Amino acid sequence: MKNVCFLQIVTILLIAFGRTHECFEFHEEDLQTDEKLWALFERWQRQYPESLSSQDKDKRFEAFKSNALYIHDYNNNKDSSHELELNQFSDLTTEEFNNIHNCGSMDVDEEPYQGNGTFMYASVQNVPPSVDWRKRGAVTPVKSQLKCGSCWAFSAVAAIEGIKFIRSRMLFNLSEQELIDCNRRSHGCSGGRYEYAFDYIKRYGITSLAKYPYTGKAGKCKYRSKSPRVYILGRQRVPRNNERALLRAVATRPVSVEIDARSIEFKHYKRGVFRGRCGRNLKHAVTIVGYGKTSNGIRYWLVKNSWGAAWGEGGYIRMLRGLSGPGKCGIAMNPWYPLKRRARMNVSSLEYNHIADL
Repeated sequence: MKNVCFLQIVTILLIAFGRTHECFEFHEEDLQTDEKLWALFERWQRQYPESLSSQDKDKRFEAFKSNALYIHDYNNNKDSSHELELNQFSDLTTEEFNNIHNCGSMDVDEEPYQGNGTFMYASVQNVPPSVDWRKRGAVTPVKSQLKCGSCWAFSAVAAIEGIKFIRSRMLFNLSEQELIDCNRRSHGCSGGRYEYAFDYIKRYGITSLAKYPYTGKAGKCKYRSKSPRVYILGRQRVPRNNERALLRAVATRPVSVEIDARSIEFKHYKRGVFRGRCGRNLKHAVTIVGYGKTSNGIRYWLVKNSWGAAWGEGGYIRMLRGLSGPGKCGIAMNPWYPLKRRARMNVSSLEYNHIADL
């Protein structure tokens, strides 16, 4: 008999809940009857009290049951390079989940502004065999967008936090909420574009998370021009459908990308290199913060998500790398990164791994 989930304790930083989560464990015998499934469901509810399960409990149970049975069958497939698990989204159907957590986006061909110049790394020939910007101190802790379609803001902010650190050796936790409230070209919790977030930050800058905290809902813009702010020079597109170009870009900084994250496999991802089902309907924005190769030779992108650190590998997913064209889940279809000058400051005395406030 196979355990669907090995017990693991992960310390997480969640904007909403800020507590320690334990991986939810269940066994084959928990699925044998509806009575046992109800007991499993009620145990799951105790671990995830913030779920929707208090609303229409029978409907929530049916969604949970369907997800649990699918996960059990999927994890018994010896050929898969990744595992699934029951998580905070497991009382939602895939359609419900996508309506709440994915971000609406226009087609990439409708993007009107091409950014600053041509791709600056086109002539680069050699890149490191692996990169992890977390280990270099350029990535803040994983955050949660909650029930707000603000993934575009989280993707943009993570890329800017990264390039700000690379240029100044100071890591700032920046405010997604400011983009939700103040970036009029996007639509707050109803979706948006990280390209437009970059344009906003080029013009107005962005303040810190501490000065403009996350609420998970759109509100009145509280922009303060005199508050300390981070600015960028602009944005540049990585050539579309070109993983080799994307690799060159990620070797220099975190990169914002859009993906198709609508599948049940993606929603319940636990660990491993994701090779599951997905299309090219780009409704979710994330940030590539590295790349590498497993011990058995599977190449992957290291991707920071915005569903909290209880999801996936501490809030991250490794996605299959080395495909032609659009890449896994369309990851190579619309990559962008922010541009920033090097700081004109003496950084020798700064704490490289300290998250500072503005």
